[in-house]
Amino acid sequence: MKIGDAYWQEITNKWQDEITRYEAHLAAFNKADVPYYENGRKLLELAAYRRKARAHAKKPIPHNGRMGLSSSPAPHCGRRSNQDSALNGPHFYP
Repeated sequence: MKIGDAYWQEITNKWQDEITRYEAHLAAFNKADVPYYENGRKLLELAAYRRKARAHAKKPIPHNGRMGLSSSPAPHCGRRSNQDSALNGPHFYP
């Protein structure tokens, strides 16, 4: 199968347009103000960090009646018994 002249010309023109665009991009890249773009990159990184920190701060803290996350009571908590807490919720005594 032979490629037609019209198709060949169409593809050649398309490739030539791509080459011209890439040459323009390279010329602009070579003239770029690097510190300007580096500062922009740093700003984007800081914004992403801030977004993550805010999302983390908004997460609800797991609450099981105590400040800690473990299922066993802390040694300094004067909890009566598991039966009391199962019936009436957690009790803390000073």
